[in-house]
Amino acid sequence: IDIYSGARPASPNDAATGTKLARITAAAGARLHFAAAAVDGVIAKAAAETWQATGLANGAAAWGISMYARADDPRWVAPVGQW
Repeated sequence: IDIYSGARPASPNDAATGTKLARITAAAGARLHFAAAAVDGVIAKAAAETWQATGLANGAAAWGISMYARADDPRWVAPVGQW
């Protein structure tokens, strides 16, 4: 997941706007995995993974984009507050 400042794009297919502030990955830069099912409308990270953020720039986090997705699940953009 990449975290940006500024206005978020309307679609994950639009060019990113703002400054890339951080990238969230699993250990050693691996792809992130989520729990198989949501609980009370919330999907959590996979319990066995340790996630880490790599800071890239200073700024106020505003939105993020999933950079990797399953073939049957498109990328997404979301305000930071929804995580």
